[in-house]
Amino acid sequence: MRKASRNIDARVRRLARPGDRRGRFYNCPAVSEAPFVHLHVHSEYSILDGACRIPGLAARAAELEMPAVSLTDHGSLAGAVQLYQEATKQGVKPLIGCEVYVADDRKAQQKGYAHLTLLAESNAGYSNLIKLASAGYLEGYYYKPRVDWELLSNHADGLVALSGCLSGRVAKAMEENRPNDAAADLDRLAQIFGRDSTYVEIQNAWLDIQQRINPMLAELAATAKLPLVATGDVHYLMHSDARAHEALLCIQSGDSLKNPDHWKFDTDQFYFKTPAEMAADFADYPEAVARTLEIAERCNVALALGEILLPKFPLPDGRDAFDYLVELTEKGLQKRYDHATPELQERLRFELKTIKEMGFSDYFLIVWDFVAFAKRNGIQVGPGRGSAAGSLVAYCLEITDIDPIKYDLLFERFLNPGRKSMPDMDIDFAVAGRDRVINYVAEKYGRDRVAQIITFGTMMARAAVRDAGRVLEIPYGTVDRIAKLIPEGPKVYLDDCLKGGAELKQAYDAEPLVKEIVDLAKPLEGLIRQDSIHAAGVVISDRPLTDIVPLQQKGSDQEVVTQFGMWDVEALGLLKMDFLGLRNLDVIDKAVGLIGNGLNLSRIPLDDKKTYEMLARGEAAGVFQFESSGMREALRQVKPTEFEDLIALVALYRPGPMGYIPVYARRKNGQEPVSFIDPRLEAITGVTHGTCLCGDTLVFDAATGRRKRLDQLAEYDDVLVQGIDDELNTAYAPIRAWVDNGLRPVYRLRLRNGSTITATADHRFLTEVGWRELRELDSGDFLATPAYVRPAYEGRYLEERERARVKVLAYLLAEGGLSSTAPPAFHSSNATLSDDFERACRDGFDDLKLHRRVQVRGVNRITVSTGRIGPRAPSQLEAWLRALGLRWKLSDPRGAGKRKGPRSGEKWIPECVFELADEEIARFLAAYWDCDGHVDERCAWLKTISARTAVDLQTLLLRLGIRATIHKSTYVAAERGRKVTREAYQVTTRGTRRFVEKIQPWMVTEKALVRTSATDTSRHVSRQQALDEILAASSRLKPREGQRMRAGTLSVRALAAQTGIDR
Repeated sequence: MRKASRNIDARVRRLARPGDRRGRFYNCPAVSEAPFVHLHVHSEYSILDGACRIPGLAARAAELEMPAVSLTDHGSLAGAVQLYQEATKQGVKPLIGCEVYVADDRKAQQKGYAHLTLLAESNAGYSNLIKLASAGYLEGYYYKPRVDWELLSNHADGLVALSGCLSGRVAKAMEENRPNDAAADLDRLAQIFGRDSTYVEIQNAWLDIQQRINPMLAELAATAKLPLVATGDVHYLMHSDARAHEALLCIQSGDSLKNPDHWKFDTDQFYFKTPAEMAADFADYPEAVARTLEIAERCNVALALGEILLPKFPLPDGRDAFDYLVELTEKGLQKRYDHATPELQERLRFELKTIKEMGFSDYFLIVWDFVAFAKRNGIQVGPGRGSAAGSLVAYCLEITDIDPIKYDLLFERFLNPGRKSMPDMDIDFAVAGRDRVINYVAEKYGRDRVAQIITFGTMMARAAVRDAGRVLEIPYGTVDRIAKLIPEGPKVYLDDCLKGGAELKQAYDAEPLVKEIVDLAKPLEGLIRQDSIHAAGVVISDRPLTDIVPLQQKGSDQEVVTQFGMWDVEALGLLKMDFLGLRNLDVIDKAVGLIGNGLNLSRIPLDDKKTYEMLARGEAAGVFQFESSGMREALRQVKPTEFEDLIALVALYRPGPMGYIPVYARRKNGQEPVSFIDPRLEAITGVTHGTCLCGDTLVFDAATGRRKRLDQLAEYDDVLVQGIDDELNTAYAPIRAWVDNGLRPVYRLRLRNGSTITATADHRFLTEVGWRELRELDSGDFLATPAYVRPAYEGRYLEERERARVKVLAYLLAEGGLSSTAPPAFHSSNATLSDDFERACRDGFDDLKLHRRVQVRGVNRITVSTGRIGPRAPSQLEAWLRALGLRWKLSDPRGAGKRKGPRSGEKWIPECVFELADEEIARFLAAYWDCDGHVDERCAWLKTISARTAVDLQTLLLRLGIRATIHKSTYVAAERGRKVTREAYQVTTRGTRRFVEKIQPWMVTEKALVRTSATDTSRHVSRQQALDEILAASSRLKPREGQRMRAGTLSVRALAAQTGIDR
């Protein structure tokens, strides 16, 4: 046995080469450090039975240096995608499995089943596991989702079978002294799954029965010549979680911890044990422990995430989806508008072109079809919700009833070529007709291809406290009082309520009973409590759903739903539609019926004087979005007289901008003059009387590399931020909560490197003497800044065509003219650059006509226009720049009819550049530096008159680990015959070899040949670099010293002395 164990070790070591992802064990440690893998694990998706959260499970496996981790929930695969994602993030191999319930006849309506542990060995096995998990619910559900021997035989390929826990047929037969039955059941498993894929499972949670039957199971394995494997029946993560798990079982059974006979596990050994603990538990069976690695080695499932699996719309014979979409849209354009102006046609061409390039023609046809069905059958459909209202195509197809041209809505907010993801249309239907629409879709595309989506309800802070109080038998009134000390809201956490002077914190410190309840509630908080049908989500597939996702049934009508939640369904690339049932539409429908006379809702005027008078009196009870008491008071203040007032009120009535309602009301009603701090703001905020309704702080998203606006973070669920951990090392973490604190005074700090920070007075910064609030800072203090900002994962690499386009973008931003009503133009006196620009244009676009003209001082002006005939047909370059926001229509208020893009001082670098891989960013910067930059033996720098571009360049350099400083200066320029003072910004980087190594190789001008002193930086260490070294050294201190550093009681001077690094 020892020899076999050593061979297993050697095989896995070969798989564990650092950085070798082909070896399946991603960056795992040597096997000698991780001699065990858990193969039997239950997460919170074993609802009210398992207490492991999957992110914590994957992190714990990585912490223990285990090369793999499994998930085998009861009868369900609900956590499979999440395990795959989280384990991969941690560099741990995901093993997808399921503990199925086996009955002799799945269709028999009688109790009785046994547990069986199955693991997917391959993608074929994973597919079979999906079919088994689905059939258990759809064909065999009776108290539990059951499969039988017939199903197991039909779907055994690619699966590894472990004989099961104490509730397995083999172990149960041994427990009941039926060794012949145990041998027969084991032989049946071997016949179904194959002798090479059948293992005898032994467990040791220090139960008496396990101590008795484990030797018997080992003997049975030897007799049958089948391998023995050791597993832990994991139900919670840490040993200390046993008490919380006991409470969880009481919640499931409706029992109390005070009841001596309540259901519980008989020991506290059902946690995620370390390899050393498992080795000790199975000291007599070392080969069974080592065999877990053998199984982990052979299990290799690769999920295809991030693809788009869009079903095809059934078309008339011989028709093409895009051509059919164009035909329908053009008919709709004629119906919607009396006269199709050139601007309308141009917008429509742009949208259709984007839809075609992104491959979403079928998507629009699918939505058009079921919305048309609803309207034909008298089912009320909402006028439009969310960003889809910005699509002219959707308006022409009568998917939406909001004119995006009239209200100046952006198509790019809905569908952006720089963001390759499935469109997301939320469609409102009257509740009474919603099911008819879903049924129509199921009939059209196949009932095996359409399902609703499951959703999981979790124990939030208040609910966890109430459940904890209930199982502790605390009187309801007392528990209710404690629960109400927790603020209401979806993102309120107990940890946050135990900080500072919070009411719960005071009660927690003062009352032992409160402490007992909250301490029990904390590990329960956030665990799944129940599942149900998502209120809106429906998935439509291009193939039978059980080829991709496991299914189950929910509700009194036994509706088919996915076992995967909404985010997992989207990760698999399936089409998810939101069919929202809105009761307001039923009320409207009934009102229209009562009125009679053929009332047409679409023809109700939006300028009816009596309606605005009614709203101005605050008489809005039952009016969607305006019925709350606060909103009715806002109506009385503002006294709306036009539709734009109602739009502004909906935007204003939220926690952040709510303080501007009185300002808006006074300005609206002429009680306060409207003023603009900059004349250019009039075109932007004139319609809202000079009131800005949203914030603009940018947050770096480490998941994508893009910057996202702070006021839009609530729209994203996967934003990662870069920060530091407790040891001051760079770390990434998802945003846990998004809180709008309303109107508060803010201050702007300017750092010596040119960066600016806008923050409140209580915002904390890491300084040389620890964390300090902004109000405590003085001029001359040093703040820690990141040595780099980069995504947590590798950025996107470009195809050659895209790479050429990005180079054109860099050239036009650096030396291009975008603001003119004429086509974009590039200016350069360098022949090499001019030739390279033309080459990139030809490689990146198909329809461009390039005109080169030599101007004064030998400057080449290269104008880029379309090669097509017709002034209203934008080129591919023009359309792409519009999608990026760098060009706009002449009618756009940003240009006031005089320009079609930003001036030089208004330019910026689009966010799509920030999500690229380091090499692609280096290529972009090289092209930019070739134009505007300067390289000499001491430094590299460039000048721009755009403050925003300077910050963007500084950020992109940090993506490559290159620090840069922004210096602001002024210069005198001639403007309309007079001299004016303008600002310029110089971005400078010194003393770094990274510029030479990463950027210069991609330059095409003579600047690529300059060799700077940056190739040797050993003699040029800046104070910031020294501080970085000292902070890095703090992670090597003793824990107490590290705590003193972070608390601010250990200065950098003292730290430098201790670490031996010169301050």
